[in-house]
Amino acid sequence: MSVLVIVGGTTGEATIRLCDGFNLAAVAGTEFDLSCGSIVLDVVDGSVTLTFAGERTVTVTVNAGTTARITTPVGDEFTVEILDGPG
Repeated sequence: MSVLVIVGGTTGEATIRLCDGFNLAAVAGTEFDLSCGSIVLDVVDGSVTLTFAGERTVTVTVNAGTTARITTPVGDEFTVEILDGPG
């Protein structure tokens, strides 16, 4: 199951805490589908920045036209896989 998120407005940013310790930031005008477990982001418009803050902070940005899977971290390790699009 996924959730469609649309960040309205023309300026600003929305931050969402989700899926076992990730913070997600998306600027106004961004549209994406999101599912947890292994996080799958399908970014339609804009870009989404996903941050995990464990012993060290790791940040991943997924741009429009890209679908990416980010595994739920085990300790401070996770993987990012580009499923479709430029990255």
